[in-house]
Formats: sequence, structure tokens, C-alpha cells
Amino acid sequence: MRKKEELIELLALFLENAPSIIEIHKMEKKGTKAKKDFLKGEIDSNKLEEIMGEIIKASNPMVLQDLNEMKVCLELLKYPVDKAKEELEHEQDHYNEAIKHGCTCTFQLKFFRNEEGQLGFIPSVIAEFDQDEDEEKMRQTLREIISAPCELSPTDEESLK
Repeated sequence: MRKKEELIELLALFLENAPSIIEIHKMEKKGTKAKKDFLKGEIDSNKLEEIMGEIIKASNPMVLQDLNEMKVCLELLKYPVDKAKEELEHEQDHYNEAIKHGCTCTFQLKFFRNEEGQLGFIPSVIAEFDQDEDEEKMRQTLREIISAPCELSPTDEESLK
């Protein structure tokens, strides 16, 4: 884990350059649609990876080394402890399921500014599949990763429709 001082510096940089909530919502919607299309077999894993790569690049997320770094960042952002605990547990559930299936994962915080200029963020886990994996097995694994938390986020629910 990086030192707290380094995380403070990184947070300042990412917060300063946070895109608008409208841009982030467009990207989130595009990512949800891509996952949904992949799960339905309408696109293949290469197309999913391409779209998700574009989204990650455009949203410029803060990539975290582990869940502890996410926890420290939420503390530094003065995010309410009870809500932080819920977010961390939710992301941990996705992570645990992905690891169970042999995926490699990164944690991310996507920052944004709302219409009033206030800062917000979206935490996430990005799971990477073995490219030699069978497409149908990848679909099943992604379904299980998305549905892992007891309480699904609206994005999780939409991806599974």
C-alpha cells in the first residue's frame, strides 16, 4: 500500500481534474450496455474489452493497489464511515468472486463534479479475464462477479437485465 501522503497528493490531482457527472454517467451507461450485450452474446470479449478500455481511459480513474487504499481514500474524502463500510463490502464481494474465478483485479475510484460543482465518486473493481478462456465461460464468470454482492447496485442490476 502506498503511503498516506502519496494518496493525498494523488487524490488532489484526480479531484482537480474530475469530469462532469454528465460525462461519467454517459460512460457508465456505455459500460453497462457493453456488459449487458456481452452477457447476451451480442458482442464478444474483444469488443467488451475495447469498449471498457475506452471508458477507463476517458473517465481517468484513480487506480488503487488494494481495498485498503480505497478505504484510506474514503477516509481522506471524509466519506461517512457507515456508507464507506457498505461500499467497501460491496466491492470486496465483486473482488472475491473475480479472484475465485482466476481473474486479476484492480480497484478504481472515478471522480466527477455534479451540476453544483460538488465532487463525487464511483468505486469499482475491474476484473480482467484470461484471454484464452472460452467466451461462454467468461459470460458465466462475469454474471457471477456482477451478482456477487448481497445488495446489487443499480448498475449491477441493469447489467444483468
